[in-house]
Amino acid sequence: MDNTYQLILDTAENFFAPGERCIYSSIIDKSVEDVMVNNYGGNWKGMDFKEIYMHLRSNFKKETYKNDVPYFYMLYYLPLNVPKVQIVLNELFKKKEISGELKILDVGCAVGTTLFAVLDYVAILDNLCSLMGEESIFNKITIDLVDGSEENINALKQLLSYYKSRISGFFDMSKMEIGDPILHDITKPIELDGSYDLIVLSNIMNEIPVNKRMESIERLDRYLEDDGHLIIIEPADQDNAIHLGELKLEIVNALGYTSIGPCGVSDNCSECWCFRREHSVSRGTLKFIDDSFNFRVRRDFY
Repeated sequence: MDNTYQLILDTAENFFAPGERCIYSSIIDKSVEDVMVNNYGGNWKGMDFKEIYMHLRSNFKKETYKNDVPYFYMLYYLPLNVPKVQIVLNELFKKKEISGELKILDVGCAVGTTLFAVLDYVAILDNLCSLMGEESIFNKITIDLVDGSEENINALKQLLSYYKSRISGFFDMSKMEIGDPILHDITKPIELDGSYDLIVLSNIMNEIPVNKRMESIERLDRYLEDDGHLIIIEPADQDNAIHLGELKLEIVNALGYTSIGPCGVSDNCSECWCFRREHSVSRGTLKFIDDSFNFRVRRDFY
């Protein structure tokens, strides 16, 4: 495996980030459509989603994720955010060979961005390993989930059920141990069992008041393995990037972390606005929303 590990990771990236483009799998996409049909019927595409979009854009905090909002998030933001998580995981695994068992905590899981990113990513790795005559890189992955919205959690459970049905012919889910999502406000103390190799906060820190962010990180640090990794993914607008840079310095100084960003090791930089740029391919439910809203701009993420 040592000789083929990097080759497998390089090949895997071509599935979700080929040539400065980003896509996510049709299995997730079709599972989202299953959820929409289950909740809204076969004519769900006739719904007016613009008001939901504007409501969500005005406030991404947990109290917003009610009624139809989690389902719109699935249609539009899930396709945008899943590849971001997969790119970061792939870059991490290129820098540090990780195999065997992996335990992940997804904080602010919403409708399952990190969960489905991991599931699809491991499915790709397993199939590549099989094609190359290698043992699977991971033999067990445990994922625990925390979110402050009961509606998000309910939507996630529905999507996971449909996803399992659709992925069964391509991926053995028996190696995946997915905990029952925990309903909890992450700005408050939490009690968890055990420790984790990866703690992922995907597009959640910007929803927490600035003066509570470091406190939340310190509580989570208790559950990170000594050689573990904290992954923070945030929108790349300048304001969020600067706040993230300031938080990064606080984490480094208070907890002794080494910070690695798109520009490399960057422990001493507090105002870095550096990012990896990709173009999200419009297809599936993402294309449906683009067409419905007459979005005709090139959508990049950073």
